[in-house]
Amino acid sequence: MPPDFIGLPGTALRRFEESMLFDYGHWRDGDSLDLDALRAMSPGERGLIEPRLKGSTDWRNVEALAELKSLDGPFSPTRTADLVLALGTKSGDDGLLAALDQVPTYHPAEVVAALWRGVRYRKGDDAIAFARVLLFLHRKSAEHDFLEGFHSPETATRATALHHLCQEVGVTRPS
Repeated sequence: MPPDFIGLPGTALRRFEESMLFDYGHWRDGDSLDLDALRAMSPGERGLIEPRLKGSTDWRNVEALAELKSLDGPFSPTRTADLVLALGTKSGDDGLLAALDQVPTYHPAEVVAALWRGVRYRKGDDAIAFARVLLFLHRKSAEHDFLEGFHSPETATRATALHHLCQEVGVTRPS
């Protein structure tokens, strides 16, 4: 069965995922994960990969997590929890916009995952705001016609908008 990659072929995210495939040859040669690919990823992509590295004491994962920390800086668990809570419960001008304003400079994996949940489960302007922040984190333009699909009550139209967002940021599915 082929691995479940989220990065599109040829992207830094996919190169890093491919380096996570571990066999006897990699073990024997002492190969590390592709840290150059990790450095080339956008902050949003790094947020997608971080949860897959956690929970393992394998030296390759520890090395990659240390590299992530040097790239993204330290994150406060309390601040992260507060921000994830705000992203999950606030709407529009009632705190959501203030929470989203923090994300460009503070986006640990848990926050990026909360953004994807917001895109999938929120409606209208809130979903579009989440999508625009994800586009920003992936260094993409926040102006796309497909964003209007998040205003639709139709599940298929929203799914199409989500598909276009995933394509634009270079992931096959959100985390």
